Amino acid sequence: MDRTVDAATAEQAGVRGVDDGVDLELGDVGLDDLDAASNGGFDHRCHGDTISRATPARDRRKKCYNPSPMRTRLERTYRFEAAHLLPKVPPGHKCARMHGHSYLVEVVIEGDIDPERGWVMDFAEIDEYAAPIVRQLDHQVLNEIEGLGNPTSELLAVWLWNKLAALPGLAEIIVAETPSSRCVYRGQ
Repeated sequence: MDRTVDAATAEQAGVRGVDDGVDLELGDVGLDDLDAASNGGFDHRCHGDTISRATPARDRRKKCYNPSPMRTRLERTYRFEAAHLLPKVPPGHKCARMHGHSYLVEVVIEGDIDPERGWVMDFAEIDEYAAPIVRQLDHQVLNEIEGLGNPTSELLAVWLWNKLAALPGLAEIIVAETPSSRCVYRGQ
């Protein structure tokens, strides 16, 4: 017996989101919502996935909400080598001495996919904005670049954001000094 329930059926059955914050008006259905459906349905298919009692417990809270299926996130990564020191750290801090990093910068763009072209933006267009700025930083002492007198990851991310502000859809700048330490700036 097929006991699949879609969002509209669940809503008609009076399901109103049992404790998982699921918003049925937006097309979300969680397993506990379907368990509560008055017609006894407990399977749900969404975007080719099925959520049922057979679904492992850790996956049962899966939601099927996709507010804009054409909304996409692009991430373009750049690398550069640079030296810096941090003049405002406490005395004796290791970053008060000149040292260098192999920086990784990610430029993140968000936008809707253009139905004509099939993309948000050509990665080459991101390069047109970002590559000259990255070249300006590569193999330099960051403290000597205008606006980077105290080149922490945070202030470098803000500086990059300001330089790239004209880039359509700019959503995030991520600056990593090491593989395990990074800063995310979202322009706020």
